[in-house]
Amino acid sequence: MNHQDWKVLSWDKMTKQTKQSKPNLSDRQIKEIKINQITEAESIKKYTIQNQRNLMDLRRDRKLTQKDLAHRCNLNIHQIQEIENRSGIYNASIIQKINNIFKINLNKDI
Repeated sequence: MNHQDWKVLSWDKMTKQTKQSKPNLSDRQIKEIKINQITEAESIKKYTIQNQRNLMDLRRDRKLTQKDLAHRCNLNIHQIQEIENRSGIYNASIIQKINNIFKINLNKDI
């Protein structure tokens, strides 16, 4: 047996005290936690309440659904939802597309 380079390993079961239970979080809560961690760590800008309100007002005034707005701006519906829910990381190019198509400024009061 001296010619083998294997080592004996022993496996122990984890006791209940050593296990750490994970809290039951929804996918959205996990995403928000990750975004908040990234935002705090790297100072990444999030969508503002002003962006959110202006976009929602724009949609309501023009009687558009999120899907219609996304189609007109050549965006994914999830990108529109992230702005309206303030759950995404600020992307100036998305805001610029909306501004150019509707000839408005989402960063200022409409």
